[in-house]
Amino acid sequence: MKTAERYVKSYTAKSVSAFDMEKSNKIRHPEIDILRGIALLMMLVLHVIWCMDYLDFNVNMNIYFIQPVVPALFLMLAGISLHLSYCRNENYKNWLKSSIRKNMILIALGLMITVISVILFPNMPVIFGILSCIGFSLFVGIIFMRLSVDMLVVSTIPVIVLGFFISNVGFENNYLLYIIGFKTSISSLDYFPILPWLWCIMFGIILGKLWYPNGIRDFKINIPERLRLLNFMGKHSLAIYLIHMPIIYAIIFIIKMTFL
Repeated sequence: MKTAERYVKSYTAKSVSAFDMEKSNKIRHPEIDILRGIALLMMLVLHVIWCMDYLDFNVNMNIYFIQPVVPALFLMLAGISLHLSYCRNENYKNWLKSSIRKNMILIALGLMITVISVILFPNMPVIFGILSCIGFSLFVGIIFMRLSVDMLVVSTIPVIVLGFFISNVGFENNYLLYIIGFKTSISSLDYFPILPWLWCIMFGIILGKLWYPNGIRDFKINIPERLRLLNFMGKHSLAIYLIHMPIIYAIIFIIKMTFL
């Protein structure tokens, strides 16, 4: 009888543990989604202004000084999310396969945007935009994932220095060096080379380890109800990113043709 009770308790504990782990894999931190939503909203505003300028509207482009904040925020949040996914998956090989698959999807989507931009803007297509940068940088982030915070900080500093150094080293039309971050004569509508932007992914991993040790939030936070829209945008940021530009362009083009 005692043996049977021990078996039932053991089986129940395992079942509860498995259930909790399954739930934890689906847990989203709303503060991350909201920050991603803020970055997305900033990007939408900038792209509206860009489309208006491209279609010869008289707009003030001074707001573009905030442009570097947007990719930096996206990349840092990607680094935090990489840490969270690592903590939630107890099987390293499964996590590695899943991460590689997700990164390949991002790179494929980035390549799709490049192909479309070559058709629409042949003189200045999108070459290595933000999705490509995130996808390739996360591959590097996977390598550094098991390092301690101290070692990550030590590793991030030379990445920053090297990134700003090579950005001033010029080459002719070499696409590989262009993707890495060297200065070339290649022009692109949307360009985020691996260096120096890799530091943002690594900094995100550092923040993830500090703020979410073992994948659990190390601080209390109350999310106001009025931020629900930003939360929604953050949850669906990839889908919104993929469709936003043609929609914005079409709306502004229709306005121009109708009223101007």
